[in-house]
Amino acid sequence: VDVSTGSIVSATDALTGWAGTDVAGGVQERVAAHADSGPVPVHVMNDVDAHAAGEVWLGAAAGAPTSVLVAVGTGVGGGVVINGAAINGGHHVAGEVGHIPTPGAEGLRCACGIDGHLEAIAAGPAIVRRYLALGGAKCGDARDVFERARFGEALAQTVVRDAAVALGRAVAGIATILDPHVIVIGGGVPDAGSIWWEPMERAFRGDVIPPLRDLGLVRATLGSRAPIYGAAHGAWALLDERPPVVP
Repeated sequence: VDVSTGSIVSATDALTGWAGTDVAGGVQERVAAHADSGPVPVHVMNDVDAHAAGEVWLGAAAGAPTSVLVAVGTGVGGGVVINGAAINGGHHVAGEVGHIPTPGAEGLRCACGIDGHLEAIAAGPAIVRRYLALGGAKCGDARDVFERARFGEALAQTVVRDAAVALGRAVAGIATILDPHVIVIGGGVPDAGSIWWEPMERAFRGDVIPPLRDLGLVRATLGSRAPIYGAAHGAWALLDERPPVVP
């Protein structure tokens, strides 16, 4: 997302045809058509950047000068927040954790069209695809694979563990580059619980250098509210006003 214009710079196959969309302009037109007012300011953010900003304002990273959020669900997204502001980068793609080239994902196609990225092994749909490709019984979504892993099915346990380890190692790399005060993990996949979280954290702790061994690695706390809070915080900043205190 180009935050300065409110338009979509690029998108993967997860949202076909989304690239090039003028989100801010479209919202302004719709508001103007239903209100007796002039143009209104519109703030557009990447969804995971908004999620990260929400967790920094009112959630698991509250008070942290620097933080990274990694959201693992239908995809793998990330957001980097420094002094309360999400970092966009020179090409508007800062924090795109899901597209890190990842050992173990070779030959697995990512939603961006390139093989071997983290999202192709660690995201929820990727877990299902790999489980089925390796001979797993038909299932609905990643929750079914997690349930089978909890009940001791070896294949399900392997697929879940591989996904978790890939995520943990990638997060270790991010931590080493950015040295944030805290890393927050959100999204639906961590809801799998210890069968996913424990191998993910072991991989993370095993790969980071000694000064980072005690770095906070915590669950997101705001759930689906986080992106709304983060986007609202950004909108207040757009208006150059202090955001309200939310109890």
